[in-house]
Amino acid sequence: MVIADESHFLKSPKANRTKAGVDLIKSARRCILLSGTPALSRPIELYSQINAIDPKFFSN
Repeated sequence: MVIADESHFLKSPKANRTKAGVDLIKSARRCILLSGTPALSRPIELYSQINAIDPKFFSN
């Protein structure tokens, strides 16, 4: 199980922090993403978090 606090930092798919975090989340059987501010300025910033939980949610 992975519990990721401040998950809104996983917003840029090219950032090393996001790559490492998403790899860790995908390798876990369960995950919980915690954030007081999940989308700071644009809805697209939620994509990396949702994709880490369920890559099939957005098909393209």
